[in-house]
Amino acid sequence: MSSNSLKLGQIIAIASVWAFCSCGSAKKIEVSAETQKVLALVLKAKDDATKVGANIGIKEFKNASEDLNDVIIDVNEGDIKGTEKERAELEKEFRNIELKLIKDKNLAGVKSKLKMVIEKDGDEKAPKSIVAAKASIIEAEKTIDVNRYDDAGIAKKVEEATFLVDRASAIVAQVDTLDNKTAEDIILGEEHVINTIRSASDGVILDNRNKPITDQATDVAMFVKTSIKVGKSINDQKKELEGEVVKKESELQVKDGELQAKENVIQAKESEMQALARQEEAVNKIRSIFTAGEADVFVQDGKIVVRLVGLGFKVGSSSLEDSNKELLSKMQSVVTAIQANAISVEGHTDSMGPVEINDKLSMARAEAIKVYLVQNNIITEDKIKSEGYGANRPIATNDDWQGRKKNRRIDIVMEI
Repeated sequence: MSSNSLKLGQIIAIASVWAFCSCGSAKKIEVSAETQKVLALVLKAKDDATKVGANIGIKEFKNASEDLNDVIIDVNEGDIKGTEKERAELEKEFRNIELKLIKDKNLAGVKSKLKMVIEKDGDEKAPKSIVAAKASIIEAEKTIDVNRYDDAGIAKKVEEATFLVDRASAIVAQVDTLDNKTAEDIILGEEHVINTIRSASDGVILDNRNKPITDQATDVAMFVKTSIKVGKSINDQKKELEGEVVKKESELQVKDGELQAKENVIQAKESEMQALARQEEAVNKIRSIFTAGEADVFVQDGKIVVRLVGLGFKVGSSSLEDSNKELLSKMQSVVTAIQANAISVEGHTDSMGPVEINDKLSMARAEAIKVYLVQNNIITEDKIKSEGYGANRPIATNDDWQGRKKNRRIDIVMEI
């Protein structure tokens, strides 16, 4: 939809309309909502004309505004059908005023230039150029007639017309310089222009002033054409090379990403191997502290487990025996040797007896060991915790006494 198009709902409520009488004074005419709807197209046409500079100083606009005032009064009084023709004519008048003002705004300057050229006998001195300039202005007017709101299209046509008018002006000025020149002077002048270009070619264009002017011009044109072709070829090659550079840079970025990913994998593997080496070294140190039958030492889920197989409790008891304390004292050497960051004491039972009692017993035994390690300054309380799992994590069958004996255990799990 063009900016000229209008829907009824787009008309902003108008409280009143200023109309002008023939004496130039203004009076206010109240307009009802119904009148606004009836006059919507006319009011929009007047508003558009105003936007491009229409005012009561323009006779046509003033007359149309006064006629509109009369129509408003008639429509307010209910004469809608009788004003139909007048409303159509007024809309057309306002649109014609708008069109004229748009043409003046865009073409007044170039028309003024053309008039000045013609006043300098342009029609006689450069008739073909003047005809071309006039035709270009007419073409610009036609563009405005077709779509007065096509600013970009209008500007392009005005630019073309301005160029041709300026060209005609330049030709007229050059013709004026020929009044006292002979035919030879004119040819030598043309030859001088061509020779200026030839001199700039650094000897590529040969001195062909022994040929007709048209042949000299042809040689220069061929040089320019070839230069443009070579320049285009160089630009194309440059773009192609730039494209290759971008492609290679992109490929390098991909390679860098792949290399970085591989380096990350290698670093992760190295870190894993170093961790495994530290764990293996720690396990060996711990094993050297305990005698056979006191503890099993191994790595599980990335943590070091010291299973105190030599530690025992009386049935149903969580009290530490003296023999247990002697074994637990060795944990001080363990903690010091491997510099443990955190310790979890885990108590386990077999499945004999009620579940609730087994859970409490396993927790009490784990807590007793934790208290002993803390009270004897083997580890600080903030680095140790106790857990009781009852019979929930068996490592052997509970169907025979050998399996049940294995399940009754204390595991000290350490992180380094």
